[in-house]
Amino acid sequence: MPITTDQTTDLLYDHYKDTFREIRTYTSNRNKLFLYVLLIFAAMQIINPGEAPSIMADALKESFGVSPVISVQAISALLWLSLLYCLARYLQVTLTIDSQYGYLHTLESYLADSFTSFSFNRERLGYGEDFKGLRNAIFLFYRAIVPVVFLILVIWRLHSEYRYLCKFEFGYVIDCLLGLASATVIILYVVESLKSSQDENSEKQD
Repeated sequence: MPITTDQTTDLLYDHYKDTFREIRTYTSNRNKLFLYVLLIFAAMQIINPGEAPSIMADALKESFGVSPVISVQAISALLWLSLLYCLARYLQVTLTIDSQYGYLHTLESYLADSFTSFSFNRERLGYGEDFKGLRNAIFLFYRAIVPVVFLILVIWRLHSEYRYLCKFEFGYVIDCLLGLASATVIILYVVESLKSSQDENSEKQD
């Protein structure tokens, strides 16, 4: 049995609300992941590799009453693994938000056909032209500048570890692999993100 136009509108509107709610959840998660990435980078840059084991051991002893033997390599690998995970999740959630916003606007266009007395959209008409320069600068900041800064920090940390070790050890090789994976994720994000932006601009011009 086919559904009526009113039923279709109700279903689309419910879906529209759920989609917007998911976007807000994704946005909250993205902001938290961004802070996690910054904290991990801060831990990598601030904590001296030679002092890290004693700092970690003291923290565990004070919190849990245990005194484990922790190596520099173990702490370093844990930080790199945490960085790779948080970076991948942060970039993944950011891409999801971008795609969801595009889908939200598509839903708005469908729902707008059901209303004739007003425009159905969360931003007023002409919003896309307001503060265009500032919004483009913010877009470039998050799409390119922030990832490039992350990439520089990854390279700098690997260089710092090598200067501390002065040789290629097994632990450093593991760190290099995790660092390379992090750098690859960042580079792919920047390339795909800027390419997607160019495609969107081409579609608008057409």
